Amino acid sequence: HGYVTVYIALALFGTLVCLLHIPRAAFATCVAVLGPLIGHTIVAGHLAETAMAFNMALVAGIVTWVLADSHRVFAELIHSQHKLADKRRVAGQLNDENLRLALTDHLTAMPNRRAFLRKLRQMLESREATDGAPFCVAMLDLDRFKPINDSYGHVMGDKVLVEVGRRLMARSSSALFVARLGGDEFGLLFDGSQAQAEIAIRELTKDIQQPMDINDHRLHIGCSAGLSVYPDAGVGADTLFDRSDYALYHGKSTSRGSCVVFAEEHELAVRSAQRIESALQSADLDRELTVYFQPIYDARTMSVTSVEALARWHSPTLGAVDTEKLIQAAERSGKINEITLHLFSKALSAFHKLPKEISLSFNLSAEDIASTDTIRELIARVVATRLPPQRFIFEVTETSLVRDLDSAREVLGRLRTLGMRVALDDFGTGYSSLGTLHDLPLDIVK
Repeated sequence: HGYVTVYIALALFGTLVCLLHIPRAAFATCVAVLGPLIGHTIVAGHLAETAMAFNMALVAGIVTWVLADSHRVFAELIHSQHKLADKRRVAGQLNDENLRLALTDHLTAMPNRRAFLRKLRQMLESREATDGAPFCVAMLDLDRFKPINDSYGHVMGDKVLVEVGRRLMARSSSALFVARLGGDEFGLLFDGSQAQAEIAIRELTKDIQQPMDINDHRLHIGCSAGLSVYPDAGVGADTLFDRSDYALYHGKSTSRGSCVVFAEEHELAVRSAQRIESALQSADLDRELTVYFQPIYDARTMSVTSVEALARWHSPTLGAVDTEKLIQAAERSGKINEITLHLFSKALSAFHKLPKEISLSFNLSAEDIASTDTIRELIARVVATRLPPQRFIFEVTETSLVRDLDSAREVLGRLRTLGMRVALDDFGTGYSSLGTLHDLPLDIVK
């Protein structure tokens, strides 16, 4: 009987250890085994065996309590691990969503500029690790978008951008990655040859040129594109991006509505522009800049009514620099406002020698119109001459007004309020609109 009791105890405690993580089953086993055992020893009248049975019950109770406490700690650990895993999963989802938002244009839901550059760098890394097959980087800019924005408002302009984004995304594929870079400019990455990319861009251009019916208005826009090819145009992300942008700028200037591929002549132009910018940074503007006067005649009397101040730059290192290239380099390098003030001072010095019936016409760039300090300084210098303000004519071009029409209207209105005259130069060569003539404070149209 003693041996049987001992074996029952060993079997019971072994079973309790095996049921460590099922406390209810362990407790039920204790009751199922010890209940009959204690009852049997009491009925049989075996005092020693009864004492052993009660001792087993006491030890089993303690073991069951310890097992239950261990299970509780284990369960809390598992629960905390599950909670930690849930938090990590939620954090991962938030990170993924934040990354998606960081790489998505909020208006069109297209990939944005950051996503475009990221994809471009990934393609470059892939080419460096493999065979270096060509791919194309393109910039696409909408034509006639600015007049729509000005005429119908920014809400309509946003809807046009959304529609253009939808049409571009409809053409997106594993070989064609499209993104909105900002404003009305979009970026394309084409995994293929130049010829294939040009075909894809022509198809996109046709899609964009299709009429848009928005808010009961039928709108027509177009687009121009600039294309650079890896590795012919460059092997770096910034180089390819800048050269496709240069090709786009060249296309907008010379053949609006077409796709211009960055070529050797553009490379020469870029290097020339870089040399001009470098020379401009170290130029002695007082000594190197001069002003020429172009007379403006009255066609009826053939008498000179005004003169237009024209900038000339003779660099010690480059020689005579084309005026248009000078202005472009000055705008890119941020020196245009300084150059404007230097030229105006030189023009005023010579203007004092002209007859009082002759007016002075002076050109302002987009950067000048946008600079409050430059406009304030120009006005101060006009006032300091003590000459009639009517003798001063400030010329602006259509393209210089495109950036911020409201600001330009305010600046030109201020000049006219002070008695000076305003001329719109090159009318019809840019975003020409008869509505612009009525909307702006103008005296002269050229």
